[in-house]
Amino acid sequence: MRVRVAAAEVLCHLKRSNGCDLLLRYARAPNPDERTSAIRALVERQPKQVVSILKEASEHKQPSVRGAAATGFGRVPSAEALTALTRLLRDPSPRCELPLPSVWDN
Repeated sequence: MRVRVAAAEVLCHLKRSNGCDLLLRYARAPNPDERTSAIRALVERQPKQVVSILKEASEHKQPSVRGAAATGFGRVPSAEALTALTRLLRDPSPRCELPLPSVWDN
């Protein structure tokens, strides 16, 4: 039982790391299509954890990850990114059953 819990914790950490990698890709994307593609990849790989990944990334050591998380939450002017993320989070398909974060109101 303890091994299963440890394995689950490691898997959870790997998923979060993958999310931060995707946020880095998003932050470095030079155009709206590439940013949208990175957001879509994040949602497809981590559908239940997008909001928690963004929250964790907002305290990340790397400024580019923090910036990407902030943009994902709408704190940095990027209408295309916020629109794409909002659309993906509101997707009614089972893979995207996510709560909408209240931090978008900030």
